[in-house]
Amino acid sequence: MNKARLQGLSAGIIFTTTIFAAFYYGTDKFEGTTPTAEEAKELLVKKGFVLKLT
Repeated sequence: MNKARLQGLSAGIIFTTTIFAAFYYGTDKFEGTTPTAEEAKELLVKKGFVLKLT
């Protein structure tokens, strides 16, 4: 594989990744997925972590 083909392949990978990322982040897939403080605390306690206020 020569340098020109490798650069073309790299550019294609970067371009395709950019398209997928723009679609993924642009469609609000992350809305409502951030846990509240209480939900996070419950999850950590279930996993065996000990939470205390210092």
